[in-house]
Amino acid sequence: AASKRAVEHAPEYSRAHTARGVAHLIDKDFMAAENAFDRAVTLNSRQFDAYYQHARACFQQGNLKKAAELFEKAAMFQPEDYQTPLLLRQVYLSLGRVDEAKATAQLGLALAQQHLELNSKDARAIYLACGSMIQLGMYQQAMQWSEKALAIDPDDPMINYNVACCYAQAGEPEKALDCLEKAKGSGSLSAGWLRNDSDLFSLHDHPRFQALLTELRADPA
Repeated sequence: AASKRAVEHAPEYSRAHTARGVAHLIDKDFMAAENAFDRAVTLNSRQFDAYYQHARACFQQGNLKKAAELFEKAAMFQPEDYQTPLLLRQVYLSLGRVDEAKATAQLGLALAQQHLELNSKDARAIYLACGSMIQLGMYQQAMQWSEKALAIDPDDPMINYNVACCYAQAGEPEKALDCLEKAKGSGSLSAGWLRNDSDLFSLHDHPRFQALLTELRADPA
């Protein structure tokens, strides 16, 4: 409702359309979200948030090539942001672009570490970095950081989701699925994101993972 009012009162303001797109994305109305993000960058071609959120929408729908392009554009306009390369790493892996995935893993990890020097309790920076650590062979540190993120808020759905990604890559499927099932009840997970996240590929044939996908597809939200 707030984003709708923002667009009505400031139709030429790029950030209003970006906010509207995020609202549609949360509601899983992907077409409306993409239209809002497209309008936002038409009004301001340097709108980082519009590219970043549009990339997330494309990823959930399995449009990985477009997601990569949009994350790349987002990184151009806010190169200090640690989230963009860490998420782009997952997209590159899903596309089989392994060398690019490794390069963005290194970049994203370096940016996350810089961010954490000033914001040591930012759980998002901690858990997003873990996937890159595992890809770079830093298994022990990744597990330590996963535990650190969970200690900040053991019930947070996004922390549990991303820690699940680390467990899945580290060969701990049952622990990974425990975290995913804990995150499921929040309503923040989507079947599309789970299917396309390369960090979870090792779980795809597991009966518990398939059951989770079925539940998420059946959820009207």
